[in-house]
Amino acid sequence: MDVQRSAKGNDEYLRTFDKKPDVNIILPGDIIHIDLGITYLRLNTDTQQLAYVLRPGEDKVPDYLKDALNVGNRLQDILTGNFKMNRTGNEILKASLQQMKSESI
Repeated sequence: MDVQRSAKGNDEYLRTFDKKPDVNIILPGDIIHIDLGITYLRLNTDTQQLAYVLRPGEDKVPDYLKDALNVGNRLQDILTGNFKMNRTGNEILKASLQQMKSESI
């Protein structure tokens, strides 16, 4: 789990996961990111969840965060839409990047 916080002069995004502070208090306006992986019988799964902590006076997630999530979901759709038999990973990436560019993403 990690806390993502927007603030002027905040360079936390540059910090690696192994250099987290011992105590990190969750505050209004924070995004909580949870990344959980499970391995069982040599099968692997990974799930990631995001949560936003409303600021005082907010009753919904800000539109800029909804927009960012929509763009991220579109990127996933583009990538998985380019999975084709007999394509290499590099070919899938190239086709995906071209499609993203054509959609101004």
